[in-house]
Amino acid sequence: MVAEHLDERVADLRAFNRFYTRRIGVVADGFLQTSHPLPEARVIYELGRRRLTEVGELRRELGIDAGQLSRLLARMDAQGVLTRQRSDADARRQQVRLTQAGAAARAVLDERSATDSRRLLEDLGAPEQQRLLDAMWTIRP
Repeated sequence: MVAEHLDERVADLRAFNRFYTRRIGVVADGFLQTSHPLPEARVIYELGRRRLTEVGELRRELGIDAGQLSRLLARMDAQGVLTRQRSDADARRQQVRLTQAGAAARAVLDERSATDSRRLLEDLGAPEQQRLLDAMWTIRP
């Protein structure tokens, strides 16, 4: 029974993904009306969670290809958003941290993300908000 409608459900899920990525501005040039596209915004968010981060740890956290992350970090370093340095413990490893400009960018991204999320939830009553949040948790591993 489940398999007979799977193609329709896949199409519905893909349609929702297109709607939602458009709604939250993922396909726009700058995420949340900033100069940072979504990959940069994710790096900024993750780096803001800790003082200093090993690049390998960041790559695992983001699930991003090492080459793509390297290019992204080089671009963000040139923009002055982050700095890179060799690990004191292992010179083969690189560590990154946000600069003051990066921390300021993170604050703007955090505020705008919270505002957008609040707007999405405000359109719903409390029971619908909870239903939405419960549904979100059903698709998380």
